[in-house]
Amino acid sequence: MKRPHINKMLKLLRIYHQMRLADLAEKFGTSCSYISSIELGRRGVSLNLLDKYSEIFDIPPSWILCMAEVADDFIDGTKKFHTEHSISKLESLSEWLKINKCIKQHSKA
Repeated sequence: MKRPHINKMLKLLRIYHQMRLADLAEKFGTSCSYISSIELGRRGVSLNLLDKYSEIFDIPPSWILCMAEVADDFIDGTKKFHTEHSISKLESLSEWLKINKCIKQHSKA
C-alpha cells in the first residue's frame, strides 16, 4: 500500500489558508526550515504534529488524513475518476455530519 502524500497535503493546507511559511513557523514556535522540511517530506509526520496542524487550521486530524488520501491520486495525476468520487464522498460525509450535529443540538434543547 502506498503512503499518502501527507507532507504535501500539509503544505497545501497552509497555502489554502494563505499562510506564509514564516507565519506557520511562528505559530509552531519553530523555524521556517523545520516547517519546510516537513512539507518537503524530509521529516515524518507524527500524531503530535498532526494535532498541531489540526489546532492551527481548525480541522480534525482525521480530515487532514482523509484529504491526504484523496489528494494522493490528484498529486500523482492518476485515477482522476477515483479522486472526484472520493471528494464527492467527503462532501457528502461533511454534509451528513453537519446535519447530525444540528439534530443532536436540537434534541438537547
